[in-house]
Amino acid sequence: MYNPFLTEETFLVATKCCLLKDDTILIVGENRPWKDIWWELPGWKISKADKILSPIESLSRELQEELGSDFWILYWNPRLFMVHKAYEDTTFSDKKVPFIFLCYLYELTDRDISLALSHEHKSFRWIQKNEISTIKGWRGWFDLIVLNAFLYASKN
Repeated sequence: MYNPFLTEETFLVATKCCLLKDDTILIVGENRPWKDIWWELPGWKISKADKILSPIESLSRELQEELGSDFWILYWNPRLFMVHKAYEDTTFSDKKVPFIFLCYLYELTDRDISLALSHEHKSFRWIQKNEISTIKGWRGWFDLIVLNAFLYASKN
């Protein structure tokens, strides 16, 4: 059987977080002056500066940058529910680069909600499972992550 992780490619590693509340998942809209808004899941690549951090610490740092300094997921114990390979555009290459995405799930309560979007995001919204394929500016390969997050949450 073909295993996409057993190739000669060099992968960048990134984290994504599905923040679940009342059967919806949070997505953020990234500012892109040359394009329409780009909707995505919070989180991003583990940078060289994060080399001493665990993936969950890196995710926590990224969520603080994107969603506000009070958003400290590190101590909330999010669950790793999926590892996903995808090819992404980057600022340092003219072609898509292979990424391994570590996908985490955390179910929010009302006391957890305190969002303050950063300069890189202009908005956020909560989506239901049936909305994911209808969002303009949404990268289709995120569908698999979001569907698996809803499935995982319903089983646990």
